[in-house]
Amino acid sequence: LLRAGASPETILATTFTRKAAGEILERVLKRLADAASEEKALADLRVALESPDLSAAECRRLLLRLCRSLHRVSISTLDSFFHRLCRAFQLELGIPPGITPVEQGSLADALLRRDALRATLTGNDLETMRDILDRLLLGKAARSVVGVMSDVASQLYELYREAPAEAWHRLRVPPMPLPAELDAAFAFLEAAAAQAKSKSMARAIEGDLARARAGEWTEFLKRGLAAKLAIGETTFSRQPIDLEVADAYETLLQAARSTLLGELKARTEATYHLLSRFASRYDELRHRRGMMLFSDAPRALVGIANEYSPEEVAYRLDAGVEHLLLDEFQDTSPEQWAILRPFAQACTASESRSFFCVGDVKQAIYGWRGGSAEIFGRMEQDLAGLMAESLDVSYRSSQVVLDAVNAVFTGIANNPALQEYPKVAATWGAGYNAHKAHRDLPGWVELVTFPAASDTPEEGDGEGEATDPLDYVARRVREVHAAAPQAEIGILMRTNAAVHAMLDALRREGVDASGEGPGRVDDDPAVELILSAMTLADHPGHSAAAFHVAHSPLAAALDAPADLHVDAPCAARIARAIRRRLLVDGYGRVVADWARVLAEAEYLDRRNTRRLLQLIEMADAFDAEASLRPGEFVQYVRKTSIEDAATSQVRVMTIHRSKGLEFDAVFLPELHKRIIGQTPLVVIDRPSPTEPIRGVYRYPDKFHQLLLPELADVVAAHRSREVSESLCVLYVAMTRARHALYLTVPPLKPLKSGKPASPGLSHAAILRYALVPDGRPEGPAGGETLYAQGDPHWYTGLSAREEAAREAAAHHAPVRLKPVSGRPTRNYPRVTPSSLGKDQRVPVEVLFGSPARGGQGALDSLEGARYGTRLHRLLALVSWSDEPLPDDETLLRALRHALPDDTEAQRRRVLEQFHRLLAQPEVRGALARPKEASEVRLWRETPFSVLLDDGIVEGRFDRVVVYRDAEGLLRADLLDYKSD
Repeated sequence: LLRAGASPETILATTFTRKAAGEILERVLKRLADAASEEKALADLRVALESPDLSAAECRRLLLRLCRSLHRVSISTLDSFFHRLCRAFQLELGIPPGITPVEQGSLADALLRRDALRATLTGNDLETMRDILDRLLLGKAARSVVGVMSDVASQLYELYREAPAEAWHRLRVPPMPLPAELDAAFAFLEAAAAQAKSKSMARAIEGDLARARAGEWTEFLKRGLAAKLAIGETTFSRQPIDLEVADAYETLLQAARSTLLGELKARTEATYHLLSRFASRYDELRHRRGMMLFSDAPRALVGIANEYSPEEVAYRLDAGVEHLLLDEFQDTSPEQWAILRPFAQACTASESRSFFCVGDVKQAIYGWRGGSAEIFGRMEQDLAGLMAESLDVSYRSSQVVLDAVNAVFTGIANNPALQEYPKVAATWGAGYNAHKAHRDLPGWVELVTFPAASDTPEEGDGEGEATDPLDYVARRVREVHAAAPQAEIGILMRTNAAVHAMLDALRREGVDASGEGPGRVDDDPAVELILSAMTLADHPGHSAAAFHVAHSPLAAALDAPADLHVDAPCAARIARAIRRRLLVDGYGRVVADWARVLAEAEYLDRRNTRRLLQLIEMADAFDAEASLRPGEFVQYVRKTSIEDAATSQVRVMTIHRSKGLEFDAVFLPELHKRIIGQTPLVVIDRPSPTEPIRGVYRYPDKFHQLLLPELADVVAAHRSREVSESLCVLYVAMTRARHALYLTVPPLKPLKSGKPASPGLSHAAILRYALVPDGRPEGPAGGETLYAQGDPHWYTGLSAREEAAREAAAHHAPVRLKPVSGRPTRNYPRVTPSSLGKDQRVPVEVLFGSPARGGQGALDSLEGARYGTRLHRLLALVSWSDEPLPDDETLLRALRHALPDDTEAQRRRVLEQFHRLLAQPEVRGALARPKEASEVRLWRETPFSVLLDDGIVEGRFDRVVVYRDAEGLLRADLLDYKSD
């Protein structure tokens, strides 16, 4: 495009991750720079562009043009482009200025969710909240009400925003039979039991009657005649069921249907009402704090895309989109495509513009996040004049790796592991073409079994459990890493929890490895020690935390004796001391001081130090929203994800995180995990991935599905999507390897019954059927190689490659950049006035009280901050003390707007305190109209923003009186309210 004369700012290239976007730009710059200076790189670029006349001078000109427009080059994620559009149409979308985009799961979002959940639980209408929880839990006790609410809010918030309200109320519950109908059925069945020809039939009817009378409808459907009739059978214990008996049972089945489906409907609707209450508080807090989720942008922009022409959008963006390049398109959601479609249609409608789209439905692994591969499949219907090209040549993997991939997926339609999902397997097989390697690379693929444990699997579970399978994989990684230290090794796991477990196993083997993706800092012993100290501060009676602290390097710093876990008075004293330090110095400083103690005690290695630095950053962020409960900081740390920036030759990550990456060798240790994962909170009824949601239901168990076939169809569709996406996950995992693929599975063991084991529904089962010859015997002890192809010493050529790379790097002169000036020229840092005075100190007795003050400190009450909000809101309505105040109803309305969760009694008390405050002569004098100036202007709750040398200082004045005369400004009096 650049060679054809396209301006860099008219090209929009989008991909799925920021890392991939950075790599695209880096490759463009590097290939131009290399071609401008190296003959071989120039020759490679000529071949790639099919331009034999390309010269080094032209590459330099293109590079110069690109670099001069680098600030206007748009190679980004879709989220980033949508955020640009939101800024361009900020007023039309009703987005307040200064909004900050945040990612779900980030530190800022975790604090928002915590506060929104707290507000949801502490609202005015507690009776309604209790009713919602009763219906949500069906009257049963839960381990943690807050935990239940947090799961619902975190997992279903986006679904709540997408699904229409009527979808949550779609389930239709049949009416309960009348009491007289039930009595008649009971009486008839009692007589039938007495007249039954066999004892088994009589006992079965009597048992069914007892369970039905007790209202135990789930148990009623599990056994007896009810279980047979519910699935359409007409015999019991080889005896035919009388038609009149079946009719009487139908009345009871109707009662079971009405009761169980009614409970499912109540849970579903309670979930909706809980989400509605949470969403209103969560959205209000985000708006108040100036934060916007990345997922907000597509929903807000759909109307803009339809209302404004591409020319109008180009004017707002200060650059038109004349060339649209879309990467990883199979993961695009319907909402995202609705915004992109007008740009794509404009690009395909003009000969001077271009449209380029790359996608692979075999890599559609983000369906759970809204991605829809079906959009890619029907793109030729949406856009005219497209030329489709199938890419079956791999520029990454060796042919040995691709042979294994081909063996698995060319025959996927007939793989016995997928016999319960024939449509999924057939669809996948029809879309797969055998792959070929572009280069002749050395390669190796092996499928081996872990050494087995002594346990025998239960019936129906054919794969035995290995003895420490991750330790086995870690030892194998250590061997490969020792033989090829220059090789990049990727260990791909199913979940983030498994990533942490794999890292622990590698550390036990002495392998330096890095984890990538959302992790937690509490996977480190040094962090865990500091969290124990925080737990002790919150719960002095927590004996485990006390023991941990007392037998650590922190013991001396906290003056903790060895028997702290049994010394309650001493534990209470230390807990008070920690809480006081947290209030005076803040979490960031306290955690930093404790980290210094651990460092001086030589308690830390490099990884401990990295984790503690991350914990200090989290503590600093928490200070802005900290409460008086250190336990909340512990929960915050345990629930907050962080990104680990450190990398090494051995990298551990989830398969989803590996998308777009490649490694010399790939290990897959969790192939034995079942494809059908954990039961979700809800299932959705959607005719197709591109159509609106029609119904939402709390996950129906097998009895709900038995009673209402519509629910069985919804669950079956959900499982089919899971299986289809799991095949995409397996494909992505296997194709990350350049040279070597190490597949590890548990051994198949004989069952207790002596029947041959079945591998079940897992990736291991799919690989066994595809790669292992039929009839090959397999011993139960494990440690066998079931499949092996290629050269096990594939890495011998990598040493020469590494040496050549080092030699090439040595010939490059270092790049020297112009020194950065002290003052920024854009993106000034923003600070608040309060942050400029962090070194100031307040006497501790003022904060915590002293005997002379009756022991009452200003920070003793959780109401302090809320009290200040109330008082500031009322004082903002005071113009001059010698003028009439607004009436009480106006003042109460202001309080309701400021803190809607307050009770009316709280507002009345604050109003009384406010009137008493204004009655004091000193206060009235401070708020009186000045008499000595000819012109006075009053500012109340006025925001300000000032550019200084070190950045932008911004905040809000409580009250400013500005004096002027005929010649201009005289002076200004600043009043700041201190409600503590």
